[in-house]
This record gives sequence, structure tokens and C-alpha cells, in this order.
Amino acid sequence: MITESDFRVIITSRDYRRSVVFYSDGLELPVVTSWEEPGSSGTIFKAGGGTIEVVSGGSGEDRIECLNIRLALRTADPDGWCNHLRQKGMTIRDEPADRPWGYRRFVVQDPDGILVSFYTVTDPAAAGHG
Repeated sequence: MITESDFRVIITSRDYRRSVVFYSDGLELPVVTSWEEPGSSGTIFKAGGGTIEVVSGGSGEDRIECLNIRLALRTADPDGWCNHLRQKGMTIRDEPADRPWGYRRFVVQDPDGILVSFYTVTDPAAAGHG
């Protein structure tokens, strides 16, 4: 049984530095902590009720290719946040739109190809929040 309220997604990045810039400067997620040691670097970002940990890419059995994952971060104003990111020069993959599952969202893509959605709940019952 899970009894703690923290949730962490760990991304082993192909280009660690570029990914750190994407999440810190691009998406403006606050850095909780970071470390660098020979062969291993990592940065943990605060993201809503959890964290995203970006670590330097492994090789061989340390590295698992899995891009069938998406991140979804809730925001009060996806349209405003989308415009803010666009003004910073970020590429918007999917423009803000109302979705049939009760969200209004837009999507960007991180340097490793992971889709990052920013959403707000427009229909709590359809979104499973009601």
C-alpha cells in the first residue's frame, strides 16, 4: 500500500544538459536539488504534487528505451501558459484545445521525445475528478 503523497517520475536523458535547460529554463520548474559525480548527474524538479528527476543517460543494461510515457502538469490557465512558453521560443506541439475527457490542454515535447501536457479540468465528471 502506498502511504506517502510524493510521486516521482525519473527520466534517463540522452542529453542531460539540454533536458535540464528544458525543464528549468523552458518550463520554469523549480529545482529541488541536483548533483554531479563521475558518470552520474541528476536534477530533481518540483512539479505539482510530485517531482521529475532527470538523470544523465546510462548505457547498456542501465538504459531502457521507453517513450510510451507522457507527463501531465495541471495549470489554472493553459492558454496563458502556452502563450508564455511560445514567447520564450518554445515549440508548441499541440495547441490548446478542449478534449473529450474533460481537459483543456496543450502539449510540448522534451529533448528526449517525451510529451508534456499542461491542462486544466473543464468537466470534473468526464475527467474523473467528480
